[in-house]
Parts: sequence; structure tokens; C-alpha cells
Amino acid sequence: MASKKSTSKKAAKKPAKTSAPAEPAATKKTASRFAKKTASKKTARPMPTLGKSSPALVQAFEQGMAGLPMAQTRLVFGSPAAFANGNMFAGLQNDTFFLRLPEAERESFNQTVNSQRWEPIPGRPMREYVVVPAPLIEAPDQLSLWLDKSIAYAQSLPPKAAKTKKKLRAE
Repeated sequence: MASKKSTSKKAAKKPAKTSAPAEPAATKKTASRFAKKTASKKTARPMPTLGKSSPALVQAFEQGMAGLPMAQTRLVFGSPAAFANGNMFAGLQNDTFFLRLPEAERESFNQTVNSQRWEPIPGRPMREYVVVPAPLIEAPDQLSLWLDKSIAYAQSLPPKAAKTKKKLRAE
């Protein structure tokens, strides 16, 4: 047993290195890969600004949601959004009010109110969402009809499972 203790003491008393370890030099392969990646990168696209929606727009959204008791509202990136069965069907982004509609209703909506697809990021439209134009926002009865169609579509979709929060490991 004495020999085991002596070897472990020797291992524990290793002299510390006095010089700092040398950093590995970049190889030619690594440098060329980096050069290719930076050369092939396109210019970054502009990210959307996530400002607050106007109080009038938030009020119009809240009035529209008041007529839909089955809708759950919550903040998404600081702006109000409405959900049914875990599926978002309406919301605000900056000064844009948007709705989610099925294809046939989107075509009808575009013909009726001359709308456009909603692009949360410029150049990246979301396929089922349309922008609600200002005249429709100012007409609560007409807006309510489209909100009813939007929530009906969201309820027809399969429900999304609630995300579970990750548990922290006890150490």
C-alpha cells in the first residue's frame, strides 16, 4: 500500500509549466475554407425593426379579439398575437395587422380589399398570412367577419402541442 501512496503523491506534485502553451497556427486548409466562406457570403438582408404598434392599432386588435372568446392572446416579440389550438391566426407587427386565411379565402380577401402577403422580414413572405389594410381596420364589422374566417381556419388545423420547459439539472 505504501507504494501506491507514493506514486499518487508524485502524480499530484507534478511541476507546473512556466511557459504558456503555444496557440495552434492556422493551417492552409482552415485559412482557405474561411476565405471561401467569407467570399461566398451575400450581403446581410435587413432585419425587421420590432417597434411598438400604435395604440389605435392595438385597440382595434383588442376589440376584434373581444368578439372571439375562444382566442388566446399573448405577446410575440413584444406585439399582440391571437392563437386558436396553438395556431396563430392574427397579430400585429409594428403598424401592420395580419390575418391567417386558407387559400380560397386569401384570394377572396385580396380581391375584396386589395391586400398583400405579410412579410415579417422583407422578401420573406409567410405563405398563409395577409396584411389587413387600414380601411378594413377602421370598419370593425367587416374586420370581424374576416377574423371569424381566420379563427375558423386556425381551429381546423391540427392542434400544436404545448412546448415544455427544459428542466434544470440539479448538481
